[in-house]
Amino acid sequence: MLDYLGLCPRNKAVRIFSIRAFFNYKKFEQDVLTNADENVDVGIAILDLDYFKNVNDTYGHEVGNQVLRQFSIFLRENLAYKLSPTDLGIYRYGGEEFVWIFNPSMFTDVKHFLKNIQNDFLEIPLGDKGHHMSFSVGISFSRHHKYNLKLTFDAADDLLYRSKKNGRGHIVVENDY
Repeated sequence: MLDYLGLCPRNKAVRIFSIRAFFNYKKFEQDVLTNADENVDVGIAILDLDYFKNVNDTYGHEVGNQVLRQFSIFLRENLAYKLSPTDLGIYRYGGEEFVWIFNPSMFTDVKHFLKNIQNDFLEIPLGDKGHHMSFSVGISFSRHHKYNLKLTFDAADDLLYRSKKNGRGHIVVENDY
């Protein structure tokens, strides 16, 4: 398992993990924004680091990049193993926002699953200043949007903003509010 500095503890020769290891926005556009409607239920979760701008403004972009790298590794380790072969994956959508597209049938309670991950993340000291940060999440399902992934993404985005409006560190799931 990678540590949160991006090095493999058993093999120091492994390169530092890059946030570019996620699918980028162009790939996101191809997979989601131009997706043809299919009758397959897909979950879209948008995860956003809370108060990330404060880290950049207070400690500089180098510390901000360390925090982003650690968050990226954490997401990869905790979400990627839950992907099925038909899932689209994890995308860096922008800044401190990541999009996780998953098969909802793999979960009995995706909110509970993400809450456990969120609690684990709160325990990790981030950057060289040892910050503890939370993240907020909005989750939507394509079955509520005629299986259109663009509409599903837009709904997840609205739910993310609702979660931030309620405070930070919240998870808002479609039809669960």
